[in-house]
Amino acid sequence: MKAIASILIFVIATSATAADANIDSLKKLGRAALIDLAVKKLDDKRFDPKQYDRITVKATKSELLVEFALSVRVERPGDCYFAFVWVPLAGMGTMGMGDRACKEGSYYKGRKRDKKHIAFVLDAINKSKQVGRFKDNQVPAGTTLTIIPEKDVYKVGIADEGMHIGFNMDKRTGDISDVKRLYYERIRDKEPRWHIITD
Repeated sequence: MKAIASILIFVIATSATAADANIDSLKKLGRAALIDLAVKKLDDKRFDPKQYDRITVKATKSELLVEFALSVRVERPGDCYFAFVWVPLAGMGTMGMGDRACKEGSYYKGRKRDKKHIAFVLDAINKSKQVGRFKDNQVPAGTTLTIIPEKDVYKVGIADEGMHIGFNMDKRTGDISDVKRLYYERIRDKEPRWHIITD
């Protein structure tokens, strides 16, 4: 029994070492190459990585993952698209896609009218003193802006790790009303689980 246990420990240790070496060799390729590898692994001609403005490459000792996400989500009734797509290049993870509570979706494709909605909402937020500002009209990392166009107003949500702000915005004037704030405790690991690969 001791011999079998020793063999199992050796196999596990060897596998972990091999996984570490594989991830280290992948990291040496650099961020741009890893993104290209993720697109090739996804292997879907419908997917255009340029439609996703927030691309994160991250790794642990045993996993390496590329995530494609949207910093701003325009949600219309009947829309069903993947707001984020993640592709594991190493480790035990599986490819996944996140959508807006719909069973069958498609990859996001930017629309001209979406860009108009986004520009209007960001401009109105920056002119208002009620909900803060977005420097250079850019949504910062860790924050997501959601816009739901309705007949006379936009339903707008701003969320980050510790707070969610929801409000209505007049589609003609940009006036903000019915502001609601929800604060919640940030849960942070003593050490970040993921290492972000930036170059």
